[in-house]
Amino acid sequence: MKKLTIFTLILIASCTIAMAQPRAIGMRLSHVIGVSYQHSLGEKNMLQIDLEFPLFTHMNVSAIYDWLIPLKCPRGSMNLYAGVGGTVGLGWNLGWQYGTMKYPDGTKHKIRGWAGYGYGWGDYGRGRPVFGIFGVTGHFGFEYVFWFPLQLFADWKLTFGGFVGSWNAGDTGRGNGKIKYSGFYVPGIYNIAIGARYFFGR
Repeated sequence: MKKLTIFTLILIASCTIAMAQPRAIGMRLSHVIGVSYQHSLGEKNMLQIDLEFPLFTHMNVSAIYDWLIPLKCPRGSMNLYAGVGGTVGLGWNLGWQYGTMKYPDGTKHKIRGWAGYGYGWGDYGRGRPVFGIFGVTGHFGFEYVFWFPLQLFADWKLTFGGFVGSWNAGDTGRGNGKIKYSGFYVPGIYNIAIGARYFFGR
């Protein structure tokens, strides 16, 4: 009972300290629409977590650890920042990807949706392909926090990663079974955005 009480007090204290740190929540906008959350980890570090829908064909979650570089500012505060983290997600349209599709008989087809050729979920048999997305993400940005609780920012999240998936398309004329696909996650390269967050907790 004593150990449980001590553990509970430590947990409450940890949560209280975390909630006392400056935080911000808002939107990132470009070819993505997403919700962006920042949590301060001290004067020169922060954690950023984003939920985004690039091109309305994917859903991604990224978590990034950033290092802040404070800039002189007569009023409010300005920072440059850079960091690294990871991105995972799901996609439901191959139209913006670069990779290959492999049919059950072993033949392959190139996916070049990034070049303007749309490969949607109905183009290669029956069913809707859903694929997993993963990658390492670099982060570079600039933010300005007003003297009232508003933060404006511009950033670039550069994700080097891939996608993998398969679906059972039945008889495609190239054998029965699953069509597999994999490749490089192209939308992660040009994730440049502007946004605004409500700043609180300080």
